Amino acid sequence: MIEISNYIEISESELRNEVEAAFAGIEDFLNLISEMESEHRNCEAIVEKFVDLYRYAHGLRTAPVALEIHFSHATSFAIFSKEMSEGLEQTVSDFECMFGTLNHAWARFKFDRYCNSDRSMISVEACSGLFGEDDEQLLGLSTMQLAMLSGYKIQTVRNKLSEEKIKLCLNSSGKFILPMHDALPWLEKQPTFRMSNEIVETSEMIEVPIARDGSFFNEGLRNSKGFRIGKKGEEVLVDCFEDALKDLRRMPTPYWRRPSGSSGIPGIVKGVRWEARPLVDVKN
Repeated sequence: MIEISNYIEISESELRNEVEAAFAGIEDFLNLISEMESEHRNCEAIVEKFVDLYRYAHGLRTAPVALEIHFSHATSFAIFSKEMSEGLEQTVSDFECMFGTLNHAWARFKFDRYCNSDRSMISVEACSGLFGEDDEQLLGLSTMQLAMLSGYKIQTVRNKLSEEKIKLCLNSSGKFILPMHDALPWLEKQPTFRMSNEIVETSEMIEVPIARDGSFFNEGLRNSKGFRIGKKGEEVLVDCFEDALKDLRRMPTPYWRRPSGSSGIPGIVKGVRWEARPLVDVKN
């Protein structure tokens, strides 16, 4: 079971650094454990899963395909890293970025599951045990989870709830939660809260960065030499669309070059969000 005692603001770069440092500290041990999933022995794959969960948690992308696998792989890596660190000279102190991201993504999932109660996004049983929450707690959010989703400090959340005379409920586990039917309207009126993208990625959809003008990164943007991605002064050419998309995902803010709608001259645009688009529209 994973737990954190307080909410902290985490940047994507801090998360990346922590995962990479943890991987470096236990890499020799991972290579010796043959029964572990191969993805647990690939630093890039682990980092991408954490980044996907980070962006999902913050409402910056849709739920990843096979969200339960993301949770399972990322959680097992974080727990294994923490357990191994007890006997190693470790550069990562408390793994708060990894565990904080996992808890934040779980809070987002609970919110999305309530809003989309007509469908099950993932098998709840596959993940609820990781967070020590029973069926009753799935129907509400703790003050920490409210803080994560709203972007406020925990004390700020408590103050706001008190000012608005909104009372938490004590569940059968002895924990205070705000039922989802109260949490939903409260979160929706907070200016710092970002709603989840309602599109759920499937095998017929692919998530791509969207520019402010509504254009998106697609396979048709390849010139004779490849795809030009990166901010001005840091552009690189990537031959393969899939590789270019992977590189864009690794950027804190994605940049790519595409022809202007008016002049046709290629110019650099910045991605402002990620959205799942039909595969036929992206790879044409």
